[in-house]
Amino acid sequence: MRDPVVAADGYSYEREAIAAWMQRAGTSPLTNLPLQHGALTPNHLLRSAILEWQAARAQGQAGGAGQQAGGAAQLAVARGGERPPSLQEAGPLAASMRRQR
Repeated sequence: MRDPVVAADGYSYEREAIAAWMQRAGTSPLTNLPLQHGALTPNHLLRSAILEWQAARAQGQAGGAGQQAGGAAQLAVARGGERPPSLQEAGPLAASMRRQR
């Protein structure tokens, strides 16, 4: 995920993907309910977590120590065939995001 945004349904999406979806459907892809507005708000917290995860992964690969990513960084979308973490594995950031809903 390069440019995470929050849509009117409160969920985070990749900006390009949700913008295309909204042009076609005008509904939430997760709830199928109409979106109340078309504003997309940057999700700075998720973007920071993704960048942190990417840096930790790059550092682990460069040092030969394997891939290590913990806490908030695990919320990033895994690439390269890796299994994305569950919310239980994602740690404190996921817990705080669940409380905000």
